[in-house]
Amino acid sequence: MMKVFQWIKRVSAFRWLMLAFVVKLLLLLLFTSALKPLHDFKLFNEGGDTYSYYPPIESFVDGNGYGSACRMPGLLPVYAPLYYCLGKEPAREVIVVLQFLLSVISVYVLAIIAQRIFRSRAAFVIAFLLYAISSFVSLWDLFGMADSFSTSFIIFSVYFFLSYLERRAWKAMFWSGIFIAWAIFLRPISGLLLPLGAVFILLDAFQHKHAFRKTLGIGLLFLTPFMGCESAWIARNFSKEHAFIPLQDAQENCFGWSAYAKPMAAIRSLLIDWGENMVYWESPTAEFFENAYHHNQDPRNFNPFKASRFFSSAYNLDSLLVLRANYLLAKDPSVGDSMHQLYSARVIRSANAFRQSYRYEHPWLTHVVNPNRLLLKCLFRSGFPKWRPLDAFVKMNVVYRSLFKCFVLLFNLMSFLGLAGLLLVCYKKQVLPMLVGIIPLAFLVVLVYLLGWIELRYLVPVYPFLVLFAAYVLALLTKPLQRFVPLAFMKQLK
Repeated sequence: MMKVFQWIKRVSAFRWLMLAFVVKLLLLLLFTSALKPLHDFKLFNEGGDTYSYYPPIESFVDGNGYGSACRMPGLLPVYAPLYYCLGKEPAREVIVVLQFLLSVISVYVLAIIAQRIFRSRAAFVIAFLLYAISSFVSLWDLFGMADSFSTSFIIFSVYFFLSYLERRAWKAMFWSGIFIAWAIFLRPISGLLLPLGAVFILLDAFQHKHAFRKTLGIGLLFLTPFMGCESAWIARNFSKEHAFIPLQDAQENCFGWSAYAKPMAAIRSLLIDWGENMVYWESPTAEFFENAYHHNQDPRNFNPFKASRFFSSAYNLDSLLVLRANYLLAKDPSVGDSMHQLYSARVIRSANAFRQSYRYEHPWLTHVVNPNRLLLKCLFRSGFPKWRPLDAFVKMNVVYRSLFKCFVLLFNLMSFLGLAGLLLVCYKKQVLPMLVGIIPLAFLVVLVYLLGWIELRYLVPVYPFLVLFAAYVLALLTKPLQRFVPLAFMKQLK
């Protein structure tokens, strides 16, 4: 294998980075043209949560302090100097450029990770090409949220962690800790990697019989960046918010629905037990209760409960219609405090009773079928947010629609092959790939099986690792053809 793919050594990192730059630039231009008309050309796009990331930093630069504890200040070191020097609009455009450039680098770094853990040049090439052309992560480079930066930083952290395991360079472990700390401050869900990293350090120490002092030193190198930043953040929150907030404040305190947080939680718990996505912008079942898009429709005409699996003997469609009506009234600010409490209590009582009945009568669905239904819904879908640019693509010409279908196919293929690759390395008992494979598995177990959260954004940090293991499967499947590849590539790359 090494002899077959010696041509890769003759291709410099710069050329690989330039190839990733060109491919991802084409994707960026494609998505930009789909999202906005040419006369209103801007790179920066606002997502549903943009308002919670950028205004607190602008408030900080303007001298009014960091706005709130609703978002951790992971974007502050990047956006604050840009906003101070350039102003709001130019700074936000530069943010997209930086997200794009880091995403380009992450393509090459992910390919190196593939080569290191699978000991395969073919895995390098395939992982590089698959991740470069994947629309899923590239799409988030255009949005003013934290997903693009955090995903790139997770990849960099894993790269430096593996560099330490390979070369025993202590500074590599420190860089791994810096990048994972930054990823957490961008997207707190990245914090799942912190205990995983600590466990890997202990396993490595046990395998190599390291002294306690050395193991402690390595662990501190990895954890110190986060512990230092986290201590400052907790102190700030205790001083300003008068509360212990280690990561970020509760969502209901940040996004304007604290008044109906408890009835919403009851509805969402019922949705999760049914094996349904709980966010209304991605799920017609959740939208049935929220009524965000179907204000003028008779709810009986908008009925996602056609399957018998949703029901138990305690309720039927009429019961759900009553639950929906009470929930909408509980959300209505015009009903007054006393009526709000009445409707909220009705929602909580009914939803909990429905859940109890459903879980009692359908234990197999509740504990086995529906959690796996959530997993399938999480991994196998379009890979595009249902707000933008999905609508833009389907309304455009046949070329755009064809590209959209190709991106959807690629996304689902990566999910399928990624899972197959994870199972394969476990079957073959390959230690290093299994350790890296714990990362996507941990995300999926916590998000899907423990929390029931399958919103598309939560899959962003998982996707690169699905590509990684999909590349491994494809490298094995294409092994008979690999001896024909170098000559063709050498002609293209000279």
